[in-house]
Amino acid sequence: MTTNLNRNISELFEEIADMLELQGDNPFKISAFRNSARVILNLPSPVDESFKSGELKNVKGIGKATLEKIAEYIESGQIIYHAELMKSIPDGIFEILKIKGLGPKKVKRLWNELEISSIGELEYACKENRLILLNGFGEKTQKSVLENIEFIKLNSGKFLASQVYAADELFNDFLKKSKFKNYSATGVFRRKAETYSSIEYLIATDSKAEAIPILNKYFKDMHELKPDVFRAVSQTNIPFIIRFCSEASYPLILFFESSSEVFLTSFFHTVEKNKFHLSPKELREHDTPIQILEEADIFNAIGIQFIRPELRDEPLAIEMAEKHVIPELINISDIKGALHIHTTWSDGRDSLESMVKSAISFGFEYIGFCDHSQSAFYANGLKPDRLLDQWSEIDKIQKKYSNIKIFKGIESDILKDGSLDYDDDILKQFDFIVASIHSNFKLSYEEMTDRLVNAASNQYTTILGHPSGRLLLSRESYKFDWDKVLKACKDNNTAIELNSDEHRLDASYQIIAKALKSGIKISIDSDAHSVQSLGNVRFGVGIINKTFVKKEDILNSFSADEFLNMIRKTKTR
Repeated sequence: MTTNLNRNISELFEEIADMLELQGDNPFKISAFRNSARVILNLPSPVDESFKSGELKNVKGIGKATLEKIAEYIESGQIIYHAELMKSIPDGIFEILKIKGLGPKKVKRLWNELEISSIGELEYACKENRLILLNGFGEKTQKSVLENIEFIKLNSGKFLASQVYAADELFNDFLKKSKFKNYSATGVFRRKAETYSSIEYLIATDSKAEAIPILNKYFKDMHELKPDVFRAVSQTNIPFIIRFCSEASYPLILFFESSSEVFLTSFFHTVEKNKFHLSPKELREHDTPIQILEEADIFNAIGIQFIRPELRDEPLAIEMAEKHVIPELINISDIKGALHIHTTWSDGRDSLESMVKSAISFGFEYIGFCDHSQSAFYANGLKPDRLLDQWSEIDKIQKKYSNIKIFKGIESDILKDGSLDYDDDILKQFDFIVASIHSNFKLSYEEMTDRLVNAASNQYTTILGHPSGRLLLSRESYKFDWDKVLKACKDNNTAIELNSDEHRLDASYQIIAKALKSGIKISIDSDAHSVQSLGNVRFGVGIINKTFVKKEDILNSFSADEFLNMIRKTKTR
């Protein structure tokens, strides 16, 4: 039986071999480390004993170099060569190497050819069909990779909006068929966020003993954390925190459980200022209890505007509620245009016509196709001759579907110097342009700032796409001066995108709030690569309601004609 020491050294040698292969090092050297790893793992005795007795140097497969590294590890608990190699490889590469079916050769190609260095970037590439387009991979590999990533994500403790929304909908369907009358999501999920660790729920019941067996039919694991609070795990492995309360206390506890601590602290000042007392048990004016039948009664009683849950991370909302100037909630139906749409012309899964039909079914009044531009070779970007062919097909489809307006757009790569991806004689022919960064993420702060400012200032840029470049749970934003970029957008009538793909939700709601203060229009885009992902817009709508947005602040909330008139101004500035 091998010891942990044998296993540890074997794994380090395997990692050294992987890193050398990723760097394109000598195949014989790589093979030597892999062979040594197998030999050490299969030794009949602990490696340190074999080393001390002198037997190890006579074992076939253990050379002078590997023997020295074994000695180093036995003495110090590390191998400096391994540590030095680690510095040259992004951390996320090792996570990718754990995915079944992706050996070092394939991972090296993903890293070198698609600049993929994290699982999140890999998942996003799969969902944009980039692995299918990469020679030697194919649809089967892509499907397998996605399945393995899903498993990893379900065990990471953080979840994207799409997973959590789906889990919430399933639980809601179950509750609708149950005996419960009053229940609601609370906490971060009700306030909306970009990622989640669990879904919190409040369920009103006057008999917890009757409620628990009902919920045990739904959850595969449910246990008590403290009185009236339970942790449960859904069939899709999403954690739930279930809190029980009485029917009478439900409205008040719903308010408390749906508000952040920072918000509640400020809210208590407002309540006391207005001569009220508020607790999870009651609302009193002086010594007189006030009947609370629903959450809105709390706000009505103290004379301020209702503050939607999405704004209950933000104390400023209380000041605006006192003045009754909080704008109305944005609904999905307020988004009239489906913009930033990909098709099989680049890296989308579905055809132009399929996307048009789906957009109609979702209730959109217009659709704007934005397949990738020519530099995006990894996404089958459109060369000028293919652009003309695509436009010809769009014209034919437009004649067939008169109940929706189709716009010819492009997601133009922002090149390293901030210029767009075609000459002006082509750029001016698009109805609108989403300009986005897809490469060269590691420029300096100043270089990236200049790059984005130049792109936002280009007369043909309509929308600055997913401007921070982050991928949630996998890649941080690149570094740049947001204030300078927002100023360029303001000065040049360039909209900022709230990319509603669950991997992005970019820009963040904090940046969206700053943009709104400057009068910059926001485009809530699905970045859809399939008919189903047109529904991504709901994630963006959830996030933008965390700001004081008005309907007229949203570029694609206008009618098709109004939208076209507005964006034409960007070409004449």
